Amino acid sequence: MSPFEQNLFHLAERLHMGVWQLKQMPVSEYFGWVKYINEQNEERDRQERAAKGDLTAMTPDQIISRMT
Repeated sequence: MSPFEQNLFHLAERLHMGVWQLKQMPVSEYFGWVKYINEQNEERDRQERAAKGDLTAMTPDQIISRMT
């Protein structure tokens, strides 16, 4: 399965839609959903890294609170 097909099935599952419905979706909306999900994943990853003590993933306020 190609990465594009994997993205289609993942997005269809996430939106509770059929792949055939996604294929009828405007391309701009499809890529908007892909961007939105990627941003959610990146934020979740950043929060997990911050919770483990990774200073590069923390906000300045989080760093200060860890040091005091």
